Amino acid sequence: MVFSTLKMYIAALCTSRRFGKFGSMDTDQTDHPIADARANLSELLSAVRLLRRGYYLTSRSKRVAALLPVDIGELVDQAGGPGRAAQILRDYLAEAPPAS
Repeated sequence: MVFSTLKMYIAALCTSRRFGKFGSMDTDQTDHPIADARANLSELLSAVRLLRRGYYLTSRSKRVAALLPVDIGELVDQAGGPGRAAQILRDYLAEAPPAS
């Protein structure tokens, strides 16, 4: 119930789209073309902030960037940047027991 109410709130935050169309972006979808994300940036950022989800921006169906909650970005900075954070996660996942 709370999740559906939150989704309705996010949709109400920014429903205007290019050329005067009204609607909302699919926040359940994780990959968004850059052009669509640009047209709905405030709605997408609200979803990141309120739903605490990450979204990928794509160009020609290839992931090129990500929108993440700020605390995750700050942790990446503390780890020494994206490359170092990725290495820490790879090492951790290699040592972690398989998920059941």
